[in-house]
Amino acid sequence: MDNQNTTIAIIGATGATGKFVLQKALQANYNIKVLARSPQKLDEHKGKIEIVKGSISDLNTVKSLVEGSDVVLSSLGTNKKPNYIVEKGVKVILEAIQSSTSKPRFIHMSAVGLGDSIIQCRKSWLWTLIVKLSFPLIGSEIFADMERAEELISQATDVKSVIMRAAILNNEPARGYIVRSSTEPAGKIFISREDIANFMLASVTDTTFDGKAVSLFSS
Repeated sequence: MDNQNTTIAIIGATGATGKFVLQKALQANYNIKVLARSPQKLDEHKGKIEIVKGSISDLNTVKSLVEGSDVVLSSLGTNKKPNYIVEKGVKVILEAIQSSTSKPRFIHMSAVGLGDSIIQCRKSWLWTLIVKLSFPLIGSEIFADMERAEELISQATDVKSVIMRAAILNNEPARGYIVRSSTEPAGKIFISREDIANFMLASVTDTTFDGKAVSLFSS
């Protein structure tokens, strides 16, 4: 796939992880479309990206973003109560993809401990403790929102998608990553946001994990 002839739609590009995704996409010389409620936050990238102004909750806006794209990369998330937007946002993204003519693939960031990845967490006393403590500490509804979003993606069998569950995110430099299924052991607790971005950009051309939910750990 020629990068200059490949269009990536990025959701969450102004967020803590999305910034790395956008940076890596620019470095790879892809055509880039970005959804932004506040386009001024992307002023430094003017002329390099196409900005679609609007909210993830607006179907027509997201349709405009998705149409003509080859891949949609989403690091959508929030920890602001009660603005649980992941399930609602994913529902809109899927509907936009399903109604598009370009039918892009969808790479979605989730979290280790959700869905069947709880199986691998239970094999590690440390991950078991992390899941047990983080749900009430961060907010069980936040994780429930993310898990419902995963379920929507799994049910949308007509959309080629990857659910990528990240370990606990930090801002350290990339160290490399390990991809594991739910039946494989859990890995290190922390992973760099830059490594998450590297996986997402690799998934633009690598379809190995299409139709799967995988966990990402630091090397």
